Amino acid sequence: MIDPFSLALIGGGVGSFLSDIFGGDDTDTRAFGTASRYLNKIPEQVKPYYDPYIQSGQRALETSEGTFADLLKDPGKILEHIGSGFEPSKGYKWTRDQALEAINNSQASGGMLNTPQHQRYLMDTASGLAGNEYYDKYMPSAMGLYGQGLSGLGGLTSLGYDAGTSLADILKDIGLSGANLGYSTEINKGTRRGNMFGNLGSTLGFLGGALAKK
Repeated sequence: MIDPFSLALIGGGVGSFLSDIFGGDDTDTRAFGTASRYLNKIPEQVKPYYDPYIQSGQRALETSEGTFADLLKDPGKILEHIGSGFEPSKGYKWTRDQALEAINNSQASGGMLNTPQHQRYLMDTASGLAGNEYYDKYMPSAMGLYGQGLSGLGGLTSLGYDAGTSLADILKDIGLSGANLGYSTEINKGTRRGNMFGNLGSTLGFLGGALAKK
């Protein structure tokens, strides 16, 4: 007859074997499913925070491409477009009026009023002042603002790229985490099966030895 201690060991081995068969893999599967559900929620939770920057960067990139293409194709047209917004300042008008009045007074006092020389002085003075207002003041200022606009588009493009890269890294990490989790789960299942058959072998061996002593 087998002694109680031997029966207890045999029972424990069989219980461990049955637990491994009916419980182990199922527990691993449930744990993997739970972890996967949490992992799968991460993209939809973080994506809305990155989408505005990504979309803004895409729009900025499209605008930048069109603007740079126009600059390369016809820079004169860009300058003409920028210059079309020119309007003489109040300061320019006052300066011009004062200069022309001074010329009129000077020519009148010399008896040259309304002569060709008088008209040439008026034209040269008005043209010089207008050129100074347009080329020395307006265009540098307008080109500076235009450059700031291009720089701003570049900044938005970079911001969108950085946001897209960050989101891609997050998605990559989630994918790797899921793959590692699945791999670990399968390894654990294999280990549990190995232990299961090892426990079964030990139990049967012990049972055979106990019966042989009977």
